[in-house]
Amino acid sequence: MYIVVKVVNSILSHSLNHRQFQLLLEKVNEHYIDLLLFCEVRWLSRGAMLSRVCDLKQEISNFLHQKKLPYADKFFDPRWLACLALLTDISTHLNALNLKSQGKKVLVTDMYCRIIAFEVKLRLWEAQLADSQFAHFPCLAACDPDTIDPDTRLSDRHLNDILLLATSTIKPDMEALLCEKQHQVSH
Repeated sequence: MYIVVKVVNSILSHSLNHRQFQLLLEKVNEHYIDLLLFCEVRWLSRGAMLSRVCDLKQEISNFLHQKKLPYADKFFDPRWLACLALLTDISTHLNALNLKSQGKKVLVTDMYCRIIAFEVKLRLWEAQLADSQFAHFPCLAACDPDTIDPDTRLSDRHLNDILLLATSTIKPDMEALLCEKQHQVSH
């Protein structure tokens, strides 16, 4: 995630790079006209930004290579691209769960049921990834199948981490987390 944020910021924060990248997208891509900026406070933007980067990875790699910007080599590394694809797919699923859990008429029992169902889905997806079944991971399925070996499939390491987070009994200290993220002290 760190590399993706650095790449997006290196393109968007320099106006010349930004304009040149937009011109490149106008020429070769009819769907998108720009990258999305990642905002740490709004974590739903993470999934949208990752999806956009995954969709534009060819254009980004060409632009980074042409401009000799840092991390250009990452976009030519199939193993790193497989990791990016899996991160994008997982973020998309987490965003969908989060959006379903929001709203005025959403009951706590419904949210609980959705979270339990999501935990079951994670276990199912872990087994499917171990068997090289990528039906629920469209970005990962688009990667070259020869590059997705047991090391890059990430089923055990990454999905177990996500399962641990989802099923953890440790309650986060919300006050401490909010103090870390608070940028402007209210009066």
